[in-house]
Parts: sequence; structure tokens; C-alpha cells
Amino acid sequence: MNKTRLLCAALLLAALLAGCGQQKAPDAEQAAETALRALYTADAGTAETLETALTDGDTAALEEQLRAGLDGGITDAGVQAAMENRLPTRAASQWPGQAVTVQDLEVTPSATATDTEQYFTYTLTAGPEGEDGAEFSGEIALVLQDGVWMVDGVS
Repeated sequence: MNKTRLLCAALLLAALLAGCGQQKAPDAEQAAETALRALYTADAGTAETLETALTDGDTAALEEQLRAGLDGGITDAGVQAAMENRLPTRAASQWPGQAVTVQDLEVTPSATATDTEQYFTYTLTAGPEGEDGAEFSGEIALVLQDGVWMVDGVS
């Protein structure tokens, strides 16, 4: 009888573990959407700060604005990728001094994901409210650190 219980418990545990592998965490896609909205949104004051930093070549100010906009939810590798791809100023530079918001956003899972890494492609439209926006697309990678999804790469 004890052997049967032990066998049943082992089989149940194996089934549970098999079901846990390679599944997308339920909030990774939402984290990607939130990060992309933050990356492509700027109020008029932030847009001016970004424009000044870009004009002055002040990468430290751009990085600071990037980290603040994502509320610290970005790794050092994510900052490097965002800076290399000019994410902090991509939308704001098209409408100098104007508030820019994300008007439409589509995020699609891509690549091979794990329990601690998620990859998405995105297409979004951003621009000043009431005006036609511009379309942007790329990829975003997230890593799970201490239970929080962090941007680890973005293009």
C-alpha cells in the first residue's frame, strides 16, 4: 500500500514538473507591452530633455532618462542595446518638444522562450495626440530577475 502511494506521488510530481517546463510566465507579455509604451512615450518636458541630451551628446542623461522611464526595469545589457538602437530618442526626435504617446501596439511571442527568458517582436504606432503617428517595429527580450521581468535587449 505504501509503495502504491509512493508511486502515485512520484508520478504526480513528474507530471507537475513536466507541465512547468518552457511555459511563458503569465505576465511577460504585459511587461513587454508596458516597457515598450514607456520607451516610446514622452511628455513635452521629457521630449525637450531628450532633445537637449541628444544635441549635447550627453549619453549619461539619455541613459538616466531611459532607466527612469522604465522604473529601473532594465538590465545593463538592455540599456546598452537601447542606446545602440537609439530607443530613448526614436519617437521623441520626430516631434521635437511635443508629447508623444503610443497609439497602437501589437506584441507577438518569438524565438525560443524559457521560464526566465522571453522574446517578442513588436509593431507600434506613436505620435502626438490627435496627429498621425509613425510606425516602429523591432524585438524586445526580457529576463526574469527576482520575480520581475526586466528588459534585457531591445531594437
